[in-house]
Amino acid sequence: MQIELYVSGKSAIAGRDDVLKLSANENPLGAPPSATAALVAAAQGVHRYPSTDHAELRAAIGAVHQARPIGSSAASARTVLQFVTQAFGGPG
Repeated sequence: MQIELYVSGKSAIAGRDDVLKLSANENPLGAPPSATAALVAAAQGVHRYPSTDHAELRAAIGAVHQARPIGSSAASARTVLQFVTQAFGGPG
């Protein structure tokens, strides 16, 4: 792989030893209760495979572009998403 690994930077202020680094989305207070609740709710369904018809994604794309979602079958949705990914998701 040609992607370099992320190396965390260090935050420092001369004369201080209690600097908290917040530029990397770190939170010294921990996750908010709403995030914890969302995680717990999502964990309730990890034993199930997700829907393969991509209905929510197709509906969201249709809403953004004010168009009826393309195809109603999982195969047609998968094909369209595969073409989009190949067209825009290549190296560089």
